[in-house]
Amino acid sequence: MKLVSVSITAFGKLKNVAFNFADGVNILQQANGFGKSTLCAFVRAMLYGLNYGYKLVDGNRANDVTKYAPWDATGKFGGSMEIAHEGKTYRIERFFGATAKSESCIVTDTSTGRQLNIPNPGEQFLGLTVDSFDRCTYLPQEYVAIVPNENFDAKLANLVEDSALDYDKLQDKLRAYKKTLRYERGIGGEIPTLENEIFQLKGKLASAQNQVAERKRMGEQLAQIEQSLEQIAKEETALQAKVEQLQQSLYQAQPSPADVELARKIDEVELKIASVPQSITQDYAKVEQLQSQLKALEKKHNGNNQRKKLFTISFAIALLLAVVLACVKQYVPAGIVGAVAIACGVLAFANNGKQDVAQMDEICATIQQIVAKYLSPNGKTLEEMCNQLWNYHNDYQTNLTVRKALGNRPVMQTNPGAISAELNQTKMRLQALVDRKQTLTRSAVELQLRLNQPTTSLVDIADEIAEKEQLLAEAKRKYHVATQTSELLAQAKLSLSSAYIPELCAKTQNLLNAVTQGNYKVVTDRNFAISLQENGQTKPLSAFSRGIKEITLLCFRVALAELIYGKDIPLLIVDDAFVNFDEQNFERATTLLKQLSAKTQVIYFTCHDRTGNL
Repeated sequence: MKLVSVSITAFGKLKNVAFNFADGVNILQQANGFGKSTLCAFVRAMLYGLNYGYKLVDGNRANDVTKYAPWDATGKFGGSMEIAHEGKTYRIERFFGATAKSESCIVTDTSTGRQLNIPNPGEQFLGLTVDSFDRCTYLPQEYVAIVPNENFDAKLANLVEDSALDYDKLQDKLRAYKKTLRYERGIGGEIPTLENEIFQLKGKLASAQNQVAERKRMGEQLAQIEQSLEQIAKEETALQAKVEQLQQSLYQAQPSPADVELARKIDEVELKIASVPQSITQDYAKVEQLQSQLKALEKKHNGNNQRKKLFTISFAIALLLAVVLACVKQYVPAGIVGAVAIACGVLAFANNGKQDVAQMDEICATIQQIVAKYLSPNGKTLEEMCNQLWNYHNDYQTNLTVRKALGNRPVMQTNPGAISAELNQTKMRLQALVDRKQTLTRSAVELQLRLNQPTTSLVDIADEIAEKEQLLAEAKRKYHVATQTSELLAQAKLSLSSAYIPELCAKTQNLLNAVTQGNYKVVTDRNFAISLQENGQTKPLSAFSRGIKEITLLCFRVALAELIYGKDIPLLIVDDAFVNFDEQNFERATTLLKQLSAKTQVIYFTCHDRTGNL
């Protein structure tokens, strides 16, 4: 790929400018402040876009947009660039905004005018990611460290066109993934968690096997209480809805005192009515009916008792008379009187009233059960309970009558004050329901305590253990696969690095020998850590002067580019990268670029007069 031209609409300090480029060496020689580095950044942005992520720069948050958006313009900024690639010419039009979504990129085949779907022209035409471009093709003025980049590994091995993750990041992800399965130190991760859950489930299963749980019968009173609670819940829901409606009301008005008083009375009566279960009338009628039945049975029982008493007395008299007659030897009359005595005795003891007593006890128990729905029957006689229920029902009917007499609720336009008052009344009614519910709930506690704990399903626990064991086996398999993957990646990395780093080191050494007359020997490890050997002593690159470091990095970049592209490096952008070179090294470095320019387009930006052999 080669640059043909750029046309900048607005980018940084550059505005409405255009540049043309030829094959070989292109020199842009301008004073400081012209915008040479900005032009380099524009070329990079046309190929790869801008970085919209923020970072701290001199204590301030900034990104590429804040750096390159023109100060005197708003909206989008950018331009176009023409490139030559494999015998064709393409035009890249790219404009940028405040966010990545506002960025647009259009790539056009200039020979046909057809627009192409190429979202990342740099990767398409150069075959490099943006990180690889910065480390290989672009040589800025400032010092740039060389760090491992797996894109180089992939290109050299002809494995993939580009790699999404480098080796170190992938190993970190594998290590982090393994930690989710099992911590390297201590106890934690999915595998120990599953093992602990299985242990606890097995203990629960053993405990459940030793326990026998059964439920006791729930009484009719509990069912009635639950029914009352359901009714209260419905009323509570209605009142809550009314509270929400009142809270949303924004009408304003001035109601009359009479309407306010009438509404107050209605609310007071309705509150009393609402506090009584609606089943009171039906239950009261049932109690009255039962009372009538009880009275009839009592009357019948009392009549039977009277008859029994009469026959008993008759039996005693007839028996005594029969004895007297027998004593005076009046045997026939004595026999007749004795027969009468026997008949009276049979009639006296024929009906003992047990059935009536059982029916009366059953009716009394039923009445007590009904009254218990409304009142506490403890320590009260049946008559007292019935009288209390009568009073309770009478109050309810009285309130209904009063409510009917009060008529319809007055229609009042409400203001915020009235809304607040009505809201408080509604909340009071709601609280009354809540209190009633709590009373019924307390009454049900004793019955609830009679319930046994639910029977634990042994089958469910066994199924859960089997499921957890299956998850544990899968987690262990994943952990084993991740471990093997990490080990194989490390082996592959070592093998791959060993395959090309010696050649990379040799190429760098040859180039450095040509520039420095063989004063230094290059040493490179598999992580791209560069050292130099001088006079038989090896030191890290940081121990040398900036000029030596930069010329070494130049040779390293050129050698790396040759390994990636072979001898035909497509493009090399140099942004005053030789400013720290002395005259001899500058001459040798420019000679190196001149030699590369036979097959490589070299674009050299500088603010100095010296151009060496370029």
